[in-house]
Amino acid sequence: MFYILILIIPLLIYAALSASILFHLKRYGIAGDFTKKIIALFFAVSILLILFTAWSFLNVPWDKLKLTAMIQNALKNSPIFFQQ
Repeated sequence: MFYILILIIPLLIYAALSASILFHLKRYGIAGDFTKKIIALFFAVSILLILFTAWSFLNVPWDKLKLTAMIQNALKNSPIFFQQ
């Protein structure tokens, strides 16, 4: 269950930032420029990025990954937390 948050949280952040970008493109776009083409390209690239992210997430062997041990080792060996 924890692992699905690794997928959902970045996608939600990306969706919020994308909504902000699209709002500003629509609101402040100049009539007659390439705003509609830019928005269409942005949607196409966003869909491709989301699909690639989901595909990559599903290809990780989560049952063999010991995430808590990895985090503990990273914190234990980090010079930020334990300076000599």
